Formats: sequence, C-alpha cells, structure tokens
Amino acid sequence: MTSPIRPNRLNEYLILENRKTDFFTAIENALNPETLSEAFFQEVQENLKNDYEKIVDTFFIKKDLGSIENLEISIAGKERHYGGKVALYITFYDSNGNFSKVVYKPRSLAPEIHLENFLKDLNKKEPRPILNCEQYGYDGFIVGEHLCQRGENLEVQLVELLSEENAKKENINLIYTLARFGFEDTHQDNFLIDEKGYLYFIDAEIFCTKSSKNLNSLMEGVEKKIEKQKKDIVDSLANKFIKELKSIPTRLIFCGTDKYQNLILLDEDEWRAWKMFNPITKVGNFRLNTPDNVYDYHILLFSNFLIKNKILELDEKDNPSIEMIRDKINNLFEEENATEKINFELQRSKELTNPPQVIEIPVFHLHLEENWIRCSHSGAIKMKRG
Repeated sequence: MTSPIRPNRLNEYLILENRKTDFFTAIENALNPETLSEAFFQEVQENLKNDYEKIVDTFFIKKDLGSIENLEISIAGKERHYGGKVALYITFYDSNGNFSKVVYKPRSLAPEIHLENFLKDLNKKEPRPILNCEQYGYDGFIVGEHLCQRGENLEVQLVELLSEENAKKENINLIYTLARFGFEDTHQDNFLIDEKGYLYFIDAEIFCTKSSKNLNSLMEGVEKKIEKQKKDIVDSLANKFIKELKSIPTRLIFCGTDKYQNLILLDEDEWRAWKMFNPITKVGNFRLNTPDNVYDYHILLFSNFLIKNKILELDEKDNPSIEMIRDKINNLFEEENATEKINFELQRSKELTNPPQVIEIPVFHLHLEENWIRCSHSGAIKMKRG
C-alpha cells in the first residue's frame, strides 16, 4: 500500500511528477550519438527512466531545477568496454534556462563511494554525490579541468600543488590515500582540479595493487607533509577500508591503453613487423623472446600482472618459456585452460573494435576476497586457494 503524501509535501510531489513527465519526454527525444551502439543507448534510456526518483534525490533535490525541457547525452570518455559502452555526460536543461550535469558510468561505482567515505572521515567534509546502481551508476559532475589540460606532466603538477606553502590538506590526504592503498590508473585524465584548487580522483576502480606507479615517487614528500593526526586516523581506519575494498572486485590493469590498442588492431603481418622492433618481452625479472603471435604475447602481459601482485612466482630453475608460463597460469585456476578464456577477451575485442572511431578495451576484474578473476565476455574463473 502506498504511503499517503503529507499535505506539506503535496506541492513538492506535484512538481516532481511534472518534472518526471518532462524528464521522460526529454529522454525519448534525446538523439542517439552515432558512436554509441543502439543497444547501449536504449539501455541508458531505460536506466534513466527507472532511476528518476533516485537521480532527483541524489543530485537535484537541493537545486532550483525547474521543469525539464531538454536532455542531452554526450560522450565523456575515450575507452569502450563491454561491447561499446562508455562514460556519458547527461545534461538536464530546464524551463528557466538553467542546466545541470551528471556523469553516467557503465560500471559499479562502489569503489568511488568507499574512497569518498574514507576521505570524508579524513577531511571532515561531505563527499561528492554518487549514485551506485550495481552494474552502472551516476557520478556528480565536477566543474574544473583535467590535469592533462594544463600541459605539464602529472608528477610536476602534483609536486607543485603539494609543495605550496598553503597546500590544501584535502589534496595531500587524497594523494597519500591513493598511494597508500594501491590505487592505479592515476594518470592526468583521471584527476580534476576545480577553480578553488581542490583535487578530485574520478576513476577509482583499480585498487589494492602492489604499487601506485604514478604516485610512488611522491609518497616520501607527502608523508612528510601529512599531519601526524591524519596518519593516525588513516592507520585506525585502514583495516576497515581494506576490508571494504576487498569485498568488491578491482579491475585488473596489466597493459597500457596504447599498447592494448596495438594488440587489438594488428593483423598477423603487422604483428610480425611489430615483433621485429620489439624482439624481447620482459616477464618479471626475465627477458623472453617476443612470441610469434599476439595471443601468446597477451598471456605474457597477463603473467606480469600476476607476478607483480604475488599471485604467480617464477624463478631461474623454472627456465621460463611461454609454454611453461601458460601451464603455470592454468594451474592457478580450478578449471582447465583458463588462458583460453583470458585470450578470448582479446579476440572478442578485435571483433568489436571498429577502428579508428571505436577501440574496445577488454576488462578483467579480480575479487581479492572471493578469489576469482572475471573476464568481461567469458565469465569468472575461480582461483585455487593456497
């Protein structure tokens, strides 16, 4: 039975219902961007309709947003995953000439929520609004610029920001937290800075790695600047935070986007030519001859991730080769031929890629607590315990 509407909320209810009608009409009228698949665009439209009340409550309940007259969907990211899905800007235009944005992300935003709540305890400030819907979610739009738009490389910019005499404590806390808890993908595109000089990290899905390579060199300087009180707070909250992170899957990153694009785009003749200029592939501490085909090379890249995170071990007596490494990886999992599933992701991405407009980047996830790796197209493969 529906709860009765209290009289003092009747006007608010009627306004929201009118907005809802306009909202749905705007969704139906939104043009399908040519670079999105029809299936993904329809999925986004349906999700927007189903999530109307939650979107209003999370992002607009305190804003003077009038009747929604138009809605615009535009692409917010470069990389495609899961068959052409990509981050989107959803812009709402109202009858008063105002507009407001949220960012639609086709993945779980649980990592961002855990990170923002952790920073809330450090900074004693409310986190940015985020709405997680399990397989996708909506992130608050931050008015600012990506660090990649400012010219200098990431490390130079962060050193300057953190070395200022009145460096913002929130920025120091953010970098310390990202480095301390192994957040990756910490490149310039994933940092935003607002007009007041506050930093934001907008892609937290890779965490609990053994290093945060872009931030490690800054760690010593950040540790000197962070207040002892804040360090004590981090230490006191660390176990709880790590437990929260390990309860959700982290995305695996074992290959840079540019390198993966090369793997996807090269045919056999192009691969042989590429191999001539890249005859050696480093695996852990070993140097192996680059394999004759891109799929064996893919397995070597994957093994580097496993070695770095102490899931796979190689030593000199193993006399490493692609065959031995493939066998070692297969022996990590409960099912046979796990490497076939891993390589199926590369094959599927080759099929889905439509160069040069759309590059499909495979996605792998690792669940640190439940001990499985999930491939985006071929499902989860369970690792053996021990």
